[in-house]
Amino acid sequence: LHSRPDSPARRPRLAEAVAATPASRGLDVRESRHECACVARSERSRHAGMVIAAAGVYKDVQSPGRSAALLGLLFGLAGMSTSAVTVALPELAGELHVSAATAAWMVSGYTVALAVATPAHGRIADMIGIRLPLALGTGAMALGALVSALAPSFPVLMVARVLQGAGAAAVPVLATALISARWSGADRGTALGRIAGVAATLGALGPLIGGGLEALGGWRWAVALPVLG
Repeated sequence: LHSRPDSPARRPRLAEAVAATPASRGLDVRESRHECACVARSERSRHAGMVIAAAGVYKDVQSPGRSAALLGLLFGLAGMSTSAVTVALPELAGELHVSAATAAWMVSGYTVALAVATPAHGRIADMIGIRLPLALGTGAMALGALVSALAPSFPVLMVARVLQGAGAAAVPVLATALISARWSGADRGTALGRIAGVAATLGALGPLIGGGLEALGGWRWAVALPVLG
């Protein structure tokens, strides 16, 4: 006797047959694809969140305002190397035993070196980039100011001032180039405006600061001011 189609013995075979049908296999494939798509969307969302968070951190670290303030400070110190020193020339001339006209050459030597070296720094930056010439120029400015403050004679002072001017020449040209290369649009305008504001403020305060330093520690303190850069 044959078992009936709806008998318990036939039910497992019917279930296996239904599971083996093409429609059932297609349903399983669609479910698998749906699960894979959900996992992919979840991974993309997580990755996008990480990128956005990293971009936010990078933006905070690389704020144009902070960089502009620092570059404006360097710009201002380069300008104060003349305005802050001028008020100390009479005392300098008396201590180094030179005339007032001769002592004024330390200001002229710095200015001429700055003017001559400015295009050279721009050309070097075109060949090797902005960072290295700017760092070397800032270091030369600080070193020249330190040697000037310790100079035992006027010839040594003149050599140190020329070195200081050659190094300071990197600041005006490369500071603006760095801002222009790194930011654009409103951020660039804000950064350049901040550089100009900080530099102009320090330049205007140069004689006052130089006079105060001279009163506290003599002309050598006024000459050593750019070491802060």
